[in-house]
Amino acid sequence: MTKTATIRRAGLKAFTTAVFLGASMAMIPSVWAQAEPEHDHLKCYEVTKDSNSNPEKKARVVVFNTFNHGTGSLCSVTTSAALFCTPAIKTFPDDPASGNDPRGGELATDMLCHKVKCDKREKETRGGSEISDQFTGGEREIQFKNSTYLCAPALAPKT
Repeated sequence: MTKTATIRRAGLKAFTTAVFLGASMAMIPSVWAQAEPEHDHLKCYEVTKDSNSNPEKKARVVVFNTFNHGTGSLCSVTTSAALFCTPAIKTFPDDPASGNDPRGGELATDMLCHKVKCDKREKETRGGSEISDQFTGGEREIQFKNSTYLCAPALAPKT
């Protein structure tokens, strides 16, 4: 083998190694994304004890959401919590990379959910809505009636 052929071969080997390493480095962010799914779900727990000093106390609030068309609903909220919800990662056992859901962003806040009863105007919001989620594989229509919980951000120590 001539000296020129040896230099070309060494140069080609170095070039191939650089391309391989470059392609490998470009894949690292997508591997990290698969390894670190977002906390884009909430897992809720029933509250069995709340040290609230007055569990029967109610707060009056006005709640605005997509179903009351900007008019708001006057609601009575029990100050004792009924549910504690925390951001969670969900994957399917057969597809560990299935955790991230494009329908929602990462959640960072715990929630305390309180029983709520709203004024009669809210009864007008009974009806249905087309919904898409990860569990049905497409769109479906759901029917609903009165709201039952109002969830508010809460801070819980992380362990």
